[in-house]
Amino acid sequence: MAHKEALPPVVSQGLGEDEHFEAAHHAAASALPMEAPPVVDDDLHHAAEAVWEQRHSLAAARSRNLEVIQELKERWEPVTRLLRASRKRPGAHPNPP
Repeated sequence: MAHKEALPPVVSQGLGEDEHFEAAHHAAASALPMEAPPVVDDDLHHAAEAVWEQRHSLAAARSRNLEVIQELKERWEPVTRLLRASRKRPGAHPNPP
């Protein structure tokens, strides 16, 4: 039974003994499908390279980003309080069905 996304067999089925041996010998001498080098997506390669280049400053960048998020949270607090106060009843869903 074969799965539609399975790799094709390394040696074809239905060969005679000599043909099977020759195909197996040829397959053993070359790289198997799972030994092929991985295909690297350009976007993934670029992202990995960018992270690698910034590896020494990632902790500082994360800290700065968290500070910005905290500042946004504090700035939006009055809006949050206003929205919560405008609910008709506590715990009511803001968008009733």
